[in-house]
Amino acid sequence: MFINQLRSQSIINSTLKDGLYRVSLGNTKAFISKTWTEAHEMLGHRHIDDLPRLSKLLNFTLIGTKPKSVCQDCAEGKMIRANIPKISLNNLTALPCEIIEADYQGPFSIKSYDNKNGNVKFVDVYSKYVFIKCLNGKNSHDIAESFKTIHKRLLNQHNIPCKTFRTDNGKEFQGSDKFVRKR
Repeated sequence: MFINQLRSQSIINSTLKDGLYRVSLGNTKAFISKTWTEAHEMLGHRHIDDLPRLSKLLNFTLIGTKPKSVCQDCAEGKMIRANIPKISLNNLTALPCEIIEADYQGPFSIKSYDNKNGNVKFVDVYSKYVFIKCLNGKNSHDIAESFKTIHKRLLNQHNIPCKTFRTDNGKEFQGSDKFVRKR
């Protein structure tokens, strides 16, 4: 068997013995020509300036002219995604408890140790402190009572009343909203 390249020039000779082709390279040298782009891609997108040195080591010749621009894959690989700027929510509030955000989560298929299947989460925007109260359903009365308990706790701790109560306007927060408006 002969493996031939351009102009029917023999590159590798082999013989079939016991069902296997045996290849003897000996002093055979393969003369392979690659364009700059082919060599760049073949060598894992190495820098263009490295290709002449690597072509001598790997025994191939570069044909054509050296490209002036970077390939598309290299350009995309060098792009970085800009980080999302961190906006400090502390600029919105000067003191703890000024803005409290609330959200109901649930119902969950797995119940808590006290047989509750949901919770309401209250977050102080200034300190990012989170209060979670387990509930059994979206009962607006229970959510209002939870908010009253947390509001009293914050009032005792910081002596600052909650000025803003932010929700997603779900029906479950109607009772809490009425409580906040009374204050």
